[in-house]
Amino acid sequence: MYITLTVLSLNGAVSTLINLIATLLEYLFVPRRWPGAQSLTKRSVLLTLILLLLTIPTLYILGVFPVSINEKAAMGISISQFILGTLVSIYFAIAPLSS
Repeated sequence: MYITLTVLSLNGAVSTLINLIATLLEYLFVPRRWPGAQSLTKRSVLLTLILLLLTIPTLYILGVFPVSINEKAAMGISISQFILGTLVSIYFAIAPLSS
């Protein structure tokens, strides 16, 4: 059960990766000296941290805990990761990229 939850929680990592790629492509295509151009460094660092926060627990759970064991710690990590990934996906769906 915890493996299913931790893999499902990667939805937040996928949406974060899409936003990170969009931010990096914005570096390439939008001139930084234009009026109204925002600094993208803070946003890209924040997106990278969110991506790491959402993917490292999956790597930990799949690498440390055996599949056949019912571990309460793995279940707790995967539930909290699933909630966080779902909230991140909902936020990215509602909020514009520039916020």
